[in-house]
Amino acid sequence: MLILEIIGEILFEFIFFRLPVFIYRKAKLLFTKKNKI
Repeated sequence: MLILEIIGEILFEFIFFRLPVFIYRKAKLLFTKKNKI
């Protein structure tokens, strides 16, 4: 039970820290493409 809680916490933090970076990179990529055209 404790192991599952720890894994859940790690996954939650991983998603929380990774997702904004992923969104930022995608937005930056779209922004640079729009500027080039």
